[in-house]
Amino acid sequence: MKKISIIITLLLVLAASAIAFADTDAELQKLAQPMMDNINKAIETKNFDMYLKDCDDGMKAALTKAKFMELCDFQEKQLGNLTSLKFHQVLKQNDMAKVVWKGKFSKQSKDMLLELVLKKYPKGWKVAGHWMRFDTPQPGK
Repeated sequence: MKKISIIITLLLVLAASAIAFADTDAELQKLAQPMMDNINKAIETKNFDMYLKDCDDGMKAALTKAKFMELCDFQEKQLGNLTSLKFHQVLKQNDMAKVVWKGKFSKQSKDMLLELVLKKYPKGWKVAGHWMRFDTPQPGK
């Protein structure tokens, strides 16, 4: 009986570990792609509610509509339209994942990195951060 309880305990620990790390890079890329597409469309159409659709509560609380509009205006004036987006990599640590794409914009000659930070919650993954990395002046600076 004691042997069975030890085996059951070990199986539960292994199952919990497997669940925590079950999301492969390919699964995270597949999950994140429509989130990134939605965010890009929201910025281009200046739709604040659309932008927040997949965001967690922390991101929703941190981003004001005014800051969002500043980002939209900056992209429109300085970067232009997103003309291509190519998956680059996934980086994972615990319940977080950073999904990175290389993107091109119509007013920029260099590739830029577009990043989503995802956080895993009991009901699924949510966007906890969104960045565009580039060499030109950033909004508000």
